Amino acid sequence: MSDIDLDSYYEALGVKTPEEILKDWERTSPPRKFGDNSEEIQYNGYVRNQLAEKLVALYLKDLGSILKKTYIAQKKSHVALVQRFEEEVFNTCPFHSDVTPSDALLCDRIRDAAKPKLQCYPGRSEWKKWKNAIECINLKKTILFCVDLEAYERDTNIVTEIGITIYDPRENFDHSVLPLTRSFHFCVEEAYDLRNGRFVDDAKDNFIFDDSQILPLDEVVELVQNLIDKYLIPHNRAEHSWKRALVGHGISGDISWLESLDIRLPNNVQTLDTQKLFENMYGRQSSLKRLLNLCRIPHSYLHNAGNDSYYTLQLLLSMCDIGTRIKLDLDNWHHVRRLEENLYCVEQLEKQGKRKRNRGNNFSQR
Repeated sequence: MSDIDLDSYYEALGVKTPEEILKDWERTSPPRKFGDNSEEIQYNGYVRNQLAEKLVALYLKDLGSILKKTYIAQKKSHVALVQRFEEEVFNTCPFHSDVTPSDALLCDRIRDAAKPKLQCYPGRSEWKKWKNAIECINLKKTILFCVDLEAYERDTNIVTEIGITIYDPRENFDHSVLPLTRSFHFCVEEAYDLRNGRFVDDAKDNFIFDDSQILPLDEVVELVQNLIDKYLIPHNRAEHSWKRALVGHGISGDISWLESLDIRLPNNVQTLDTQKLFENMYGRQSSLKRLLNLCRIPHSYLHNAGNDSYYTLQLLLSMCDIGTRIKLDLDNWHHVRRLEENLYCVEQLEKQGKRKRNRGNNFSQR
């Protein structure tokens, strides 16, 4: 986060913030009508085929318009703030040579801090990724294979756990209220006694969605490979009608670990990365825990690979589900940024408290 208090500069210079500009536009614009389209497409809690496609297309058009307006408001506010600040500086120092280095540096910092942070709107590559993710989730034509790996904190080349959660639309009824998923938690027997806890929480024994399987590494590799081959590779003509996606939070690291174990993924497999998706739309990287809190998803025992794979999949479904996005106001860019930043501050305070407790425990053991 920037160390510049932009709000104080907006107020002192009499410049409207991006949110104030958006509110002005909303007063003179017709209200959002996305919900009114329900009658047009005969939406009744679940839709299929062409009706689902129309619903998603209407929402994406609406969301694209909202994000574009948000970007324009940020840009307009940025230009106005920088111009107003420069006017104040030059009114005080009528000659360029009178401008102090500190004033010039402050102007550069304000310019950088106030520049538009939103880079996800129609025409951008970030928008294409979000559009694809929203279509994948809401059209229910994509098999989602979520994977999470845990490594030993003192030697991250040693994989200790692999978690997998699978959402297969072929195994779900169209009218299902809750998605049916399969979750697996594999613990590597040779590394079972290697415990985290100093830098990363140790939750190896706390898989809450089924029984953990403690197996030799070669058996874990074989089982994971079998699941990948079953769900991520089509085996006949009918299976080619279903899309497939590898899901994760910071998925590139998990892919690297899988490759280090000689676990093969299909060529050009589609990836849906909740960390990258959030960053693409909201301009910040965020932890799995913060995003679960942001989307109001109850959770416990994170850093267990099986649990993390389950929660990451639930997070993807929540972030991309049209109804959830509207209910949680996830289309409101500034609301989400403010909430995520507040959650970040809470998370940092929790980490500080944990470090103090650990130091106290270490001191008492001496």
